[in-house]
Amino acid sequence: ASADCDRALKCTEASAAAGSLESGPAFRSKILCRMARALLKAGSIYEADRAFNSSIASAREALSVVAGQSQPADETRSMEKILNQSITDATLGLSDVKRYRDAADSAKVVDGSKGASLAADRRNNVQLLMFINSALSVSPGSMELHE
Repeated sequence: ASADCDRALKCTEASAAAGSLESGPAFRSKILCRMARALLKAGSIYEADRAFNSSIASAREALSVVAGQSQPADETRSMEKILNQSITDATLGLSDVKRYRDAADSAKVVDGSKGASLAADRRNNVQLLMFINSALSVSPGSMELHE
């Protein structure tokens, strides 16, 4: 899915009219967000983080262009709504990236504290499993967690 989004991005024009839903910045922002979501599900956390941030930057840039254009008020509101939704979606995606990183980091800490005692190891294993499950719920394709 992320490869399809990458191909779609290559077909969009960064310089296209801000009001164009088919090839303009609003469409670009939505594609970046969808690509980021696909990357996150596939386990490419760093790339997903970058794509979510690019989506937000693209939407904000488009919002500033839309605000400076003289279009009918209903078209402007519609475009602003789409762009603000893209920002919201990407921000939620970034919170998922953070949730994944927090769970993965916690799992590494728990895994590193093994060997103290059998009872402590059992408790740590339960915690470790909870952290791994939490991270996998965000990024089921993460090969790092499947190993």
